[in-house]
Amino acid sequence: MPLGTLCVIDTRPRQFSVQQPAALSTLAHQVMTLLEIGRIDRTMGRRPDPQDNGLSDPLRLRAALDAGELLPYFQPIVDLPSGRPRGYEALLRWVHPHQGVVLPGRFLPAIESSGLIIPVGRHTLRESVRLLAELRTCATGGGMGVAVNLSLTQLARPGMSETVSRSSMRCRCPRSCSRWS
Repeated sequence: MPLGTLCVIDTRPRQFSVQQPAALSTLAHQVMTLLEIGRIDRTMGRRPDPQDNGLSDPLRLRAALDAGELLPYFQPIVDLPSGRPRGYEALLRWVHPHQGVVLPGRFLPAIESSGLIIPVGRHTLRESVRLLAELRTCATGGGMGVAVNLSLTQLARPGMSETVSRSSMRCRCPRSCSRWS
């Protein structure tokens, strides 16, 4: 993250030689490749994450799901020209009793590799639509929809459209309010 932070924070104009952009591009590609190899290794159990703290244990993940610790957090989707919110994106977070709010990069690969992605995805969709239905009763949430990200595993399962419909109907929320991607 320090490299990305440096790029975002340091916005001073620079003069580059002809070779420097190519060298930076090569470096960026190498860094991304190493990060991806590390992610794959951790997901497949070949290399433990030194900051894991049990976050990839399938039994602990299942217990977190059952205890209601995996929750959707809403991020507004904003129309840039007008600056007005157009809806929400549901982002999964683990509200861990000892570690606080845990970002999905630390636990989602383990959920996917352990096969828990289907029940976690179903729970996330159901909770997102339920919370949207509550928001729609407020002045700030009226008329807005929610986008819920799905994994390829979920999309490959037959009946995903019916699952979205059932979640919407259960909360008395029009199906048009839930978008899945």
